[in-house]
Amino acid sequence: MTAKKMPTLSIINFLICGAGVLIFILLMVYPNHISLAKMDLKIKQITTHTKEQKMLFPLFQELMKVSQEKDIAVLPFPKKEKLKRNEFGKISSTLQEIAQRENLNLAEVTPDIDSLIDDSGHLKMYVKLEGSFFDLRNFLIRLGEIPYLEHIEQLQIRTDQTSEDIGISLKIWLARDKNM
Repeated sequence: MTAKKMPTLSIINFLICGAGVLIFILLMVYPNHISLAKMDLKIKQITTHTKEQKMLFPLFQELMKVSQEKDIAVLPFPKKEKLKRNEFGKISSTLQEIAQRENLNLAEVTPDIDSLIDDSGHLKMYVKLEGSFFDLRNFLIRLGEIPYLEHIEQLQIRTDQTSEDIGISLKIWLARDKNM
């Protein structure tokens, strides 16, 4: 009779111990496993953020150097004039000269045909440049020296993953004689 009760007791003991181990795993090991998975994800995010910061640090240093320069140029405010008919051909050469002085490559200068035809007294120009981001600031300052520049309507900057140069598109408005 004791021989038949022994396996039942062993099975009960085995089930109790198995339940104890299962409860231990569910209460202790599994939450720690979830916590470790969350920490791993956080570590990956921090590592990615650190890599981004390392990549951006040289740009930050350059911007800090530029911002701390004492010899910051005062923005030009020339007396406003209107573009004369005989000066229309000089626009692209003027823009080319400014771009070369500021180490930018002038890719295209195109007048808007509709603004040439209308009687508004303004001329819209599309300008495309290529070069360094840091040279763009000086180009815009020099562009402000043009006496017939009314305003810059649009400035688009495109980056290229393969080179450090950027593509710049400007839409500028020039004051012109109405009978041009």
